Amino acid sequence: MSAAASSILVIVERGPSLGWPNLAAWEWVALGGLVFALGLLFYTYAGFPLLMGMLSRLVSPSKKTCREPGKPLEKISVILCVHNEESKLPGRLENLLSLDWPLGGEVVVVCDGCTDNSAAVARQVGQQQEAKSIRVVEHPQKSGKPTGINAAVQQAEGDVLIFCDARQQFEPSALRHLVTELGEGNTGAVSGLLRIAKSSDGASAGFDRYWSLETKLRKWESDWDSAIGCTGAIYALRKECFVPLPADTILDDVVLPMQAVMQGRRVGYCVDAIAWDPQPLTPEAEYRRKLRTLAGNFQMLFRHPSWLNPFQNRAWWQLISHKYLRIASPFVLVLALLCTAVLARHPLFLTLLFLEFAFIGVGWVAMQSPALARRIPGARMLGAFLSMQVTIARGLITYMRHKKNMLEIWKTGRGGVSGGKE
Repeated sequence: MSAAASSILVIVERGPSLGWPNLAAWEWVALGGLVFALGLLFYTYAGFPLLMGMLSRLVSPSKKTCREPGKPLEKISVILCVHNEESKLPGRLENLLSLDWPLGGEVVVVCDGCTDNSAAVARQVGQQQEAKSIRVVEHPQKSGKPTGINAAVQQAEGDVLIFCDARQQFEPSALRHLVTELGEGNTGAVSGLLRIAKSSDGASAGFDRYWSLETKLRKWESDWDSAIGCTGAIYALRKECFVPLPADTILDDVVLPMQAVMQGRRVGYCVDAIAWDPQPLTPEAEYRRKLRTLAGNFQMLFRHPSWLNPFQNRAWWQLISHKYLRIASPFVLVLALLCTAVLARHPLFLTLLFLEFAFIGVGWVAMQSPALARRIPGARMLGAFLSMQVTIARGLITYMRHKKNMLEIWKTGRGGVSGGKE
């Protein structure tokens, strides 16, 4: 036996005397669960973004292995679904019509159960235009955005579909950048970049940082292979990749791009195609938006199990790492706490359990008192993390409560939300 092996054997035999606990067999199982849980949490929130940042520096394999060149693009159809947006429509339509259009096109406005003059305003703006047409589709009863999108695509004449919202404004070159990247190789969808007005209050600063990091992660994913989903306020899709949406779909801006991925396409992320949102992220608005987004992620998980199949989905690993591990994190955190509690008869793990509860306690204080959190180093970060875990759990409850009628989530109040981005 070598000297090194002999030394290792002595250390193992003398482990308890060196301070390492003498674990029973069932405690080794708990230790394995603890290591797994902590490792998974680290990978979800730090390891995966760091890995994607490194991979993005490499040449994108998707652009090397295109199955076939994309078909030439000939016409753009901008799709805008609205509900009682009479005051915003003139400015929004003027913005869209004044853009630098690289191809001929049209704007399709879906008035979803509008009780104001949205349809008349859209037609009036259209009558003042010569170069581009505005087509109005009216639904007498409010049917939801997915149904509106399906109706608009049926009416659309373009082979490029641009999806947008009423609140934001596009930069003049946004369409040109989207169409340019959409024409590259086997790209099926392209997300633009949403820039949001800075929050004026310190309590919202964490949400500003979150969105900044999220946009970087999506860009890294796109550089490596394919982004997971698009920004609902500005994205493009080849019409040939469109798959009609179920009427209760919550995250059309993730589902439609993922359907393109399932057809062997990639999803790009173009930071030069910019939409500006004048509404800053407030804690209340961000909470409602995030609750809807998380419920939509649970809907995707249970509705599209084939997306987890690596033989069918080219981006399965990114989908799991970016979307599904996040919504699993509260349960992984509970697993870590339970495993630590099982091992708590040993001083080392009793100390770890105390630290875990201390972190949770500081995070809870930060959630309840943002002013006090500013005085405690790291408290706001712990508060944001704990708030995310609580919101994920509530997102699952919201999904389970409304899964038979997911459109209820769009309503304002405790169980639903209005507006948002993704």
